[in-house]
Amino acid sequence: MQARYAKPRPEPATVKAVPKPATGARGRKAAPKPIRARGRKTRRGTVRELHKACSAAPVVYLALLDLAGRSTVCTPTRETLSAATGIPRLKTISAALTALEKASWIRRAHVPVLVGSKRTATLLRIQILGKGRYAPSTGRFT
Repeated sequence: MQARYAKPRPEPATVKAVPKPATGARGRKAAPKPIRARGRKTRRGTVRELHKACSAAPVVYLALLDLAGRSTVCTPTRETLSAATGIPRLKTISAALTALEKASWIRRAHVPVLVGSKRTATLLRIQILGKGRYAPSTGRFT
């Protein structure tokens, strides 16, 4: 007589623990974090924070103020900013503009230039936010 061997059974599926939702002080669900538009901060950073993000950013900001004159909007090219600041690398100018935008000092928009119905180029439209007087004691523009 032959012995019958039982077929090996698959191992039971392990049950993973489901993490509990985050709760506040009184056991209620924590409020969801507010959504920020395109990574912009809610408050404007100081000059020191801006310099830490990109050392060329304060220089580019001053060049933008000079190019804008009395207006808060200007449309410079990166080459124009390079000539105005003395920074030869266009990559550095772009990094400075990105740091200024993330720190909520400027707002950028790419505007298409149309001749008839044909798109010929794209302008960089920069709006300078909070343009005003510099307060050295706080390191902020007011």
